[in-house]
Amino acid sequence: MCVKSIYEKKFIASTPLRPRLRVGAYPTLFSASEISSGIPQTMHTVHDSDSAVLEHSYAKKRVHKDHSYSKSEPTKKRMRTGTESYSTASSDNTYLDYTKTMSDVMPSTSGCENKVSENLVNKGINAQVFDAVKQEVKTWEENKIFCSIIFDEVALESGLTYERKQDSIIGFVELPEKTNDFADHALVFMLRGSIYKWQQPLAYYFCKGATSGFQLKTIIKDVVTAVGNTGLLPIAVVCDQGTAFQSALKSLQEDTRREQIRFGEEIDDIIMINGHSLSIIHDPPHLIKGLRNNFMMKDIKLENKISKWNDIVDVYKTDCSHAQMRLLHKLNDEHVIPEKIKKMKVKNCVRVFSKTVAATLSYTAQFSHYADGTQKKKYKGPETKIL
Repeated sequence: MCVKSIYEKKFIASTPLRPRLRVGAYPTLFSASEISSGIPQTMHTVHDSDSAVLEHSYAKKRVHKDHSYSKSEPTKKRMRTGTESYSTASSDNTYLDYTKTMSDVMPSTSGCENKVSENLVNKGINAQVFDAVKQEVKTWEENKIFCSIIFDEVALESGLTYERKQDSIIGFVELPEKTNDFADHALVFMLRGSIYKWQQPLAYYFCKGATSGFQLKTIIKDVVTAVGNTGLLPIAVVCDQGTAFQSALKSLQEDTRREQIRFGEEIDDIIMINGHSLSIIHDPPHLIKGLRNNFMMKDIKLENKISKWNDIVDVYKTDCSHAQMRLLHKLNDEHVIPEKIKKMKVKNCVRVFSKTVAATLSYTAQFSHYADGTQKKKYKGPETKIL
C-alpha cells in the first residue's frame, strides 16, 4: 500500500504542470490513468501491472564497467621540421621517444651528456660563469644591478667520483686548495637582486665540517671582488649566525674600522671590500629561532613587566585541558615543552610567536588563578619617581 505525497498531488492537479507528466518519463507513484485524467486517487494498491511505473530505477546504483572517461590519453604534439611533421606522445621517456621519431634532427642522449660535460662548473670562481653574468648585466638598467651576496653551508654524504673528461677525482676538500680529506659539506654562494627579483648561483667549495673563519674571510673577499668586476653592485651579505660566519665577518669589520679611523671617517658596522660598502644581514629564520632559544632560558623585561617561557607553558597546559574547545589547536608538545622542542624547525618557532598565542596570553592574563586553582604571582617592579 503506497500513499502519495502532498507534493505529488499538487503537482498532478496543477494544470500548467500536467503536460510535463509522461508515462515512464521519470519515477512516480501515479498510474497511467491518473496522469491522463489528472485526478489522483487517495489510496492506491500496487499491482504487478504497475511495477513498470513504480520501478524506482533512479535509486539503483549505476555500474560503470568502462571508465574510459577517467583514463587520460597521452597528449599528442605536432612538431614540424622543414616540410615534414611528426606526432609524438608523452611518456616516461619523452626524450627517447623524440629521438626514435626524429632521429635526423634530435641529438642522442650520449651526445647531450658529452655536450654538458664540456661545460662543467668547477669549484671556486669560474670564469665562464662570471663572463656570462657580465654579458647579461651590460643590458640592465641602473636599479637592477643592486644585489646581495648570500652564502651558507650544506651537508653532503662523503664519497668519491671520478670525472673522466677532466681526469680528476671529486670528493676531496677543496677550500680552495685540494687536500686528502673527504668532504662532507659544501660552501655555496648565490646572488639575489635587491630591487628586482632575480637570482644566480655563483660558486661552491668542498669542505670538511665548518669552514674556518680565516679561510672564509679570504673566500668572501675573492667573491665580492669578482662580483664587482661583472658590473653588479653588491650592497649586502646575507648569512646565518654560524660561528665561522660571525668570526669572518667580525674580522672584516675590524679591518674596515681601522681604515675608517685612518682616514678620519665615521665608524659604523659595515664592511668595505674592494671599494664596495656591504651591510651584514642575518636571515630572519635564524633570528627568530635565536629569539626563541634565548627566551626559553632567560626572561624578558619590558616596561616593568616580566615575560617568562613558563607563561606560555601554563597557557598551553590549560588549553589542553579543554580538548573539545581548544584555542591553541595548532600547538603541541614539540612547540612548547622545552625537552621536546625541535630547535631546528622554524615553523614550530613561528607558531609559538603567532598572533593567536599572543591573544590567548592577553586573555588569560585577566584571571587571577590558574586552571589548577593556584594563584598567579604578580611582579612588583621598582618604584618610579614622578617628576
